[in-house]
Amino acid sequence: MTQNCQNSPTVRRLAAIMFADIVGFSRLMERNEALTFSRLRRLREEVNLLKVEEYGGRVIRTTGDGFLAEFGSAVAAVQCGFDIQRTVMELEQGQPLSERIRFRIGINVGDIIVDGDDIAGDGVNIAARLEALAPVDGICVSSAVREQIRDDFGFTDMGEQKLKNIARPIRTYAWRPDAAITMPALTPAPDRPVAKPARLSIVVLPFTNVSGDPAQEYFSDGITDEVTAQLSKIRGSYVIGRDTAFRYKGKEVDIRSLGVELGVRYVLKGSVERFDQGIDTTAQLWDALAGTVLWADTMEVDKTAVRNIRREVVNRLAIALNLQLIEAEARHSEGSENPDATDLVMQARAAYYRANTLDALQQVRVMFEKALSINGDEQAALVGRAVTMVEQVFGWPSDANARLIDEADALMAKAMPLDRHNAYARFVMSRLRQMQCRIEAALAENQIALELDPNLVEAIAWNGNLQFASGRPELGIEPLRRALAQSPRDRMRWVWCLMLGLNYSLMGQYHDAIIWLERSIAINPRHWANLAFAVVAYANVGDRANAMRARAQFDEVYRGEIIEPRFYSQTPAFLELLDARVMPAWRQMELPEPDSPTSFRRLGMSRAASER
Repeated sequence: MTQNCQNSPTVRRLAAIMFADIVGFSRLMERNEALTFSRLRRLREEVNLLKVEEYGGRVIRTTGDGFLAEFGSAVAAVQCGFDIQRTVMELEQGQPLSERIRFRIGINVGDIIVDGDDIAGDGVNIAARLEALAPVDGICVSSAVREQIRDDFGFTDMGEQKLKNIARPIRTYAWRPDAAITMPALTPAPDRPVAKPARLSIVVLPFTNVSGDPAQEYFSDGITDEVTAQLSKIRGSYVIGRDTAFRYKGKEVDIRSLGVELGVRYVLKGSVERFDQGIDTTAQLWDALAGTVLWADTMEVDKTAVRNIRREVVNRLAIALNLQLIEAEARHSEGSENPDATDLVMQARAAYYRANTLDALQQVRVMFEKALSINGDEQAALVGRAVTMVEQVFGWPSDANARLIDEADALMAKAMPLDRHNAYARFVMSRLRQMQCRIEAALAENQIALELDPNLVEAIAWNGNLQFASGRPELGIEPLRRALAQSPRDRMRWVWCLMLGLNYSLMGQYHDAIIWLERSIAINPRHWANLAFAVVAYANVGDRANAMRARAQFDEVYRGEIIEPRFYSQTPAFLELLDARVMPAWRQMELPEPDSPTSFRRLGMSRAASER
């Protein structure tokens, strides 16, 4: 579920929605209930569910004779629909025409309301109404879908339709299986050898200029060039050169065939629309082996808010794509019968970004240890194992802190000489140095990380934390805001919001601190730190009612964890601000003293809070 740093009661997002239903299901069940149900179950399990997953979608729910699914891309939804209809027709070909299971499919792109694992809203309702208009064995789509797929797949304009319980008329398009133009080939030609492409191999196809102004072509080409350059900085990446990629400019390509031709696992496609107020950019990351969309996103950048608008777009894309490629490679690696150290590192890195419990974090550590058992000099595995220890000290502190920090220090001492130009390793070293209260050394390591990779969002945000710890909170605001802007869906955004609240607290700007601390709590209400500092901020503005409310929430989640220098440091400037602007209210509200008798050691607890 997508969240941001705003406390909103309803979560909405844009999605492509597919609704499929069987034609004449009641009639088929009446004729032979057992046989019809058995065939339907086979089609559901062997075709529908698998195809939706293959094209990067998610089945929301199944009904007696159909299903509802969502996709991140209209193109993926339509291609999935084509594939389902084609496969079902082939499997049912041996049945008498009157007894065949035949589907109608409706697809819409619209705003949906997320309710747990379910979805609702007009976007879903329209997809259901479109299904009823679809031809037998065919697909009906809204104009929103038709505009996004662009390719002519033989859709016929049905004009505007008045749909039941939908206030506005919807322009619809229908595809029939006898259309002159059907779906593109989904597999390479059988006589072509398919070589296994390299890990993290990708081609960035020229972004399409959809502004309607040929003079803006240079801008979309510039986006393509800069994204290509940024992806080339990802460690272990293999990126097709610019000149080769631009040979495909303006041409329709089959993703699988292109993957075979260029020997790549991934293809990035996108478009750019530039207008007076800013730019809109869409991007799709394709798995060239499967011909499916792995990730799709649309971003709007307001030129009044960003000085270098092209750099902002490129930075956001680079951050998102780095994480998506890690996830994709982990999925590829999971299928390997004999994973090597790199396979295991990929799996561990992906698992690390999903870990939100101590057990999950420790399982990630085991994965890194397995990689090291294969190759003891695998730098990524050494750094990865070290960061799990630093993360444990940060999020689940205990009496094991000193041992974990010492072990992480030994791992990083072995890892750093292997490649001192590894930006992520420098960032992890910076985190370790702060755990050791060596703030100036931490600042130096983090600065090197940012020089090596200016888009390393973890290091950008960490700079805000280090400025707090060094007693310069006014310098910590900009990097944290920048991190939230460049990676608005990051798993660590609750920590970044917390750190903004801490910086504002040290600055004495408690009303601003409250805003960011409440945003942190809205994302992660199960951590004691954002609640404790919210108590302090409310107390400092004289809002005792909210201070007591936050204190009650704190009491619910605090399990006696050690409160020590992971938020603090021994820097005199920091300690002076802390004693003047935080600790008086902290003690007034009777919060546990840092490493006091009320902490972990006195309570003798065997574990910290179970989930963060």
